[in-house]
Amino acid sequence: MAIISLQKTNLPNAGVPTSSSTFIGIDLDGNLKKIDSTGAITQIGAEFVIASNMASILNLISSSQLSPGSIYNFTSGTECYSEGVEVYIPAVSSSALSTKGFGKFYNPIYTDLTIDIDGGIWNPNSSYGIGATAIWGGYYWNNTTSNVGTSDDILTLNSADWTQVPYNSNDYNVVYDQIEYDILVDKFLSRRDKNNNFVSGVLDWDPTVTVAAQYDKNPIRYFKWGTEVSENGSFVAGSIGVNDCYVENSLLLNINDRLTTISGLKLYDRSYQEPISSSGESYQRNVLLKKSSYQENLVLDASHQLDMNLENNSYQLDVSLYNSSQEKISLINSSYQDMITLSGSVQSIVKLVNSNQRDSTINSAEQTEVELYSSYQRYLDINGDGTPNIGQNNIILIDSYQQYIYMTGSSSFQSRQFNLQIKGQSYQEYISLTASRQEYIEINKYSYQSSISMRNSNQRRITFDNYSYQDNIILKSADQEAMELKNNSGQFNLKLENGSTETNIQLFNESYIYSTSLTSSNFVDLKLDNNSLIYNGYLQSSDIFYCSFNKSNLRNFTFSSSGYYQNELSNSEIFNINLSSNSNLQFTKLENDSKIRALNLTNSNIRYNHLQRTTLQNQVLTSKSIEYQSLSSLKQRIETYNISCITASVTTDPYWLTLSNSNFFVLDIQANTELGLTAVTTNGGLTNSSAYGVVLKISNNSYSVGFTGGTILWNNGTPPTLTTGGIDFLVFLTHDYGQTWHGNMALTNLS
Repeated sequence: MAIISLQKTNLPNAGVPTSSSTFIGIDLDGNLKKIDSTGAITQIGAEFVIASNMASILNLISSSQLSPGSIYNFTSGTECYSEGVEVYIPAVSSSALSTKGFGKFYNPIYTDLTIDIDGGIWNPNSSYGIGATAIWGGYYWNNTTSNVGTSDDILTLNSADWTQVPYNSNDYNVVYDQIEYDILVDKFLSRRDKNNNFVSGVLDWDPTVTVAAQYDKNPIRYFKWGTEVSENGSFVAGSIGVNDCYVENSLLLNINDRLTTISGLKLYDRSYQEPISSSGESYQRNVLLKKSSYQENLVLDASHQLDMNLENNSYQLDVSLYNSSQEKISLINSSYQDMITLSGSVQSIVKLVNSNQRDSTINSAEQTEVELYSSYQRYLDINGDGTPNIGQNNIILIDSYQQYIYMTGSSSFQSRQFNLQIKGQSYQEYISLTASRQEYIEINKYSYQSSISMRNSNQRRITFDNYSYQDNIILKSADQEAMELKNNSGQFNLKLENGSTETNIQLFNESYIYSTSLTSSNFVDLKLDNNSLIYNGYLQSSDIFYCSFNKSNLRNFTFSSSGYYQNELSNSEIFNINLSSNSNLQFTKLENDSKIRALNLTNSNIRYNHLQRTTLQNQVLTSKSIEYQSLSSLKQRIETYNISCITASVTTDPYWLTLSNSNFFVLDIQANTELGLTAVTTNGGLTNSSAYGVVLKISNNSYSVGFTGGTILWNNGTPPTLTTGGIDFLVFLTHDYGQTWHGNMALTNLS
């Protein structure tokens, strides 16, 4: 009894049958042969094969006259191919044929891609001369007019310009493929080729699928058979390869696909894929790529990929979507998407586990509901110019990262990352935003953003928690707004330029902003609480204002032509601050044991501030002033208060001492005058210090010198007489804001 080997391997790999059996299968040359118990492979002969026709075999079946073990060779009906198919089916009893056997098929020879980028398939955008040949619908066609012509449908070119070449052994490759066939209904149930492509001929259409009426032939007929694959499963160089595809109760319409390489594509349960390299709405549904399978060089135009699963080193490479969508995409175990281009398209409900997306472009398109687990996205270009709210939405990174993300929009329509969660030690790195924005971002558990450049862009509503941080951030004409940093989170190396702003930023529980540079930019409405800190910063033509510090500090800052305005400190500290080039610390409220320490002023001011239970300590001033402070509580004190000496020639009457600039004056009297000590603000006197001392070193050349301003009390009630032609030292003390002065000649007639 002959036994037909239906293994996926070629006949030599089927083994050696017993002495009573003979295996019949496909040899390495693709022909149907036999192997006997000695291992010899030879052509099959009439002792095994009975040539007949369908009508005769059906009569034998009805009359129970089949020869069990014999192989019947006949041509099927036209249910699958219009010429019928020559089949080889064994009889399993006197009244039944097996459903398993072999079919003789004719495949076109697809052109080397290095010679023809279409692989020999007809292209409506190409040109053809008379006699030129193209492949369409699994047939060769000869051009008769030199017109490119049109296609009637997926299987036929229009006869006005093309003539079909019938199947023959000279023009086509002849192959013997494993089949399942039911002679009683003349139906091909499946076909499997040497490339391990399997297509089921049974398709139970969902009645809601409108393409069912259009593609009413056997699904086997629409599959692209005959691409070249070597024995080890790799594609022959330059060919368009299709292997290890499994299509069950589904429809894969790839028969005319150009520039398409498919390996391991699985379609199940009423799935279908329309031609993916041509225009018009098409679909790919319920697709499973696994075990190093891939899709490559795909073009979707007004088309859709739905419910796709890529597993175990599978991938999509060089896929372009135009006004199309990818939805419910899952990448697992080192799978990836590479060189994906979305134009006016949507990629949604995407899940990556130990996988990645890279080298992809989103043009006026959207990527939404994407989850990454131990995965990454790299080299992603998002261009939303001309379209509102384009970019990435609802993205979750867990132990994952995004790297080299470039977002570009316009002044009218920004690209965006919206509702992004970065947690589990995930990060974003090398992110560039131009006319774009990041909004509603949560960064948690040691996760971070690093090396972010923003131009005409903004970050809004971003929360950092549990030791998360931002590092190396550059804003140019950009903003950070409504951000929260809490629980030891922070910003490092923050640089703001060209009118950029940080506004409504809240720092809680030992969070920080460290190493900051502002040029023509501002910190506005920052709130620091519970040992939070801003330190190591430089401001050039910039301001910090409307900020609130509670049990928090501002340290190690340099202000140049900048200001610290209308801020509030409670139980907080301003420490090691340098103000220069007409900078100002003013309209600020300090209370509840707050401190200003190690303050260095050069041509700058501290004024119009309210200090309550506050310490000013270790101040160094050069030119300009500390003035017009409003103080309360006896706890206020001045310690180590070093102010430069003022030297002047007195030629006016009166001559007011500018106490806000100095408390030590060297005076050369050159006219009769009264020296003014006063609390009157218009004359530069003190108004905000209750205790103060002034020293005067006076050289007098026989001029009359008196004193004015407020009440001056002298020793024994008598003003001293100044030495003519000598040097005298006078000391004045006040305890009531300069309203009352206590004067005394300390040294007289020095020479």
